[in-house]
Amino acid sequence: MIDNATRPSFQLQWTGDGGYCGGIYPPFATAAGERGAADAGTGVTVVASQDVGPFMTVTLESHDSAELLQWLNDNGFAQPAAALPLIDHYVQLGMLFVAVRLKQDASSGDIQPLVLDMATSDPCVPLILTRIAAQPDMPVQVYVLGESRAVPSNWFHVVPDLARINWLQSGANYRQVVTAAINAAAGHGFVTEFAGASSLLKGSVAKPGQYDTSTLSGITDPATLVQTLLQNGYPRDSTMQGLLRKWIPMPAALVASGVTESQFYNNLRAYKADLDAVGYVLDTAGFIADLEERVVMPLERAQSLIDSQPYLTRLLSTVSPEEMTRDPIFSFNSDLPDVSNIHVAKATGTCQTDGTIKNLVLTLEDGRMLPIDGATRLYNATTPWPYGGGSAVKSIELIGPTGPPVPVLASDVSHLDTALDQKP
Repeated sequence: MIDNATRPSFQLQWTGDGGYCGGIYPPFATAAGERGAADAGTGVTVVASQDVGPFMTVTLESHDSAELLQWLNDNGFAQPAAALPLIDHYVQLGMLFVAVRLKQDASSGDIQPLVLDMATSDPCVPLILTRIAAQPDMPVQVYVLGESRAVPSNWFHVVPDLARINWLQSGANYRQVVTAAINAAAGHGFVTEFAGASSLLKGSVAKPGQYDTSTLSGITDPATLVQTLLQNGYPRDSTMQGLLRKWIPMPAALVASGVTESQFYNNLRAYKADLDAVGYVLDTAGFIADLEERVVMPLERAQSLIDSQPYLTRLLSTVSPEEMTRDPIFSFNSDLPDVSNIHVAKATGTCQTDGTIKNLVLTLEDGRMLPIDGATRLYNATTPWPYGGGSAVKSIELIGPTGPPVPVLASDVSHLDTALDQKP
């Protein structure tokens, strides 16, 4: 929902002879409470504990990294030994820890997003601990709601060169270009993919009255229940699948006979006799209560949060484990312009009878013209992009809470990155 509304797109606006070269062109879019007691015999304080949906959570405080790691392992929050120096980083900063694991009766299919509320004016993404299980060039997608545009305050801001984007394939190499641009900023950079009014997301997560569970209250047939959920636009995701597993479990005989979950839940009417044979009775009230807690309330809360703030910023970085040496912190700068996620290049050329284009020229938004030699087919996966070489960076910048970005020379990236590493 949010991703679809703000995802970058790269489109060609044909301005040639009107023939659209055989019709090969894409649709053109417009633009916390009291402290608890220390755990006996350890240097770890359990500040709070709470069950949240399928998760057991414990908030911890400690001044001894080794004892905190031992407490986590002793209490079922398994951590590799390699986590010790990463945990120590946060212990030295005096931070609290939230340990999370699935409850005993929950499975991986029950996993759903968690929300952590923290009283701070500087949003932060805790990347240092993430490197325990990180992959090379792991994407880090950040959405920030606030009064104005969010900017990285202790990382570089990077503007990729859109000439390196393969416009002939709708930006198929976008992630590679972004990664190369960020690597030029010592691996510590964010690209702004969208910045503008949050109103474009109005009703995108939950429309008023969309999830009225009272319409489900009189239903006793599981097939009718699932059909009603679909008709009313409830999410078809892992959380909903977990609810169906819990409240409409597949009979063991069907599982043993090789019936798949997809076959069962997509055609419950066909398995009515199997459900009756095991004495199944739909607990509609229990299902609705679980549905409200795990699906409806989180969606409505998310929509309320979006509606409460006038501005949304979407940022992207790609980071490898060895680059996760400091946590990115974000501030807000009201002097900066909006950033559209919709990028358009104008295309001109001469259409040929075989559907190719000769004399193709793409004009980017900044006025640069990119001529493409030979006969070209648009949106063909085999069409090579002739401008993929060279630097992927248009500019590397530092941005403060006020004023315009400050350009950074490539020769200054290394020592400025070191300085940012020391920034509190």
